[in-house]
Amino acid sequence: MQRIRDVRTGVSSRIETARQLPARTKEKIGSAAVKTWSIFTNVLSATLSIIFLAIMSLLIYGTFYYGYIPSPLIQAPLTLQFRPCLSSPGKCSPLSGSHNLSEILMNDQLYVIAVRLDLPESPANRNHGMFMSCLAVYAKDETL
Repeated sequence: MQRIRDVRTGVSSRIETARQLPARTKEKIGSAAVKTWSIFTNVLSATLSIIFLAIMSLLIYGTFYYGYIPSPLIQAPLTLQFRPCLSSPGKCSPLSGSHNLSEILMNDQLYVIAVRLDLPESPANRNHGMFMSCLAVYAKDETL
């Protein structure tokens, strides 16, 4: 008899455990859903924050670049002059020219300056051969 009671007690406890199983499962599913929703909102918040920071950094960089960096190409004509010789025909000084860039260039900024000379195609220029040019850049107070 004792054995039958033990079996009944064991069976009834297992039946009770089986009856509680849906409630426990529902609690665990609810807990998992809350955790999943929390993780989703955190990931979404982090992703939107990163996208916002990327867009803001691009806008700030574009504004800085447009406002501070000078235009990449400045073209200006340069008229070359020389002093004529009084004693003989021709020139007595090298060709020279000047151009004021103080209105265009900014202080404390690096620049690359290139001079392009276009010479007419003529037999005299071809026979003359190669030549050298010199570029001197002066500050406002006429120092190099």
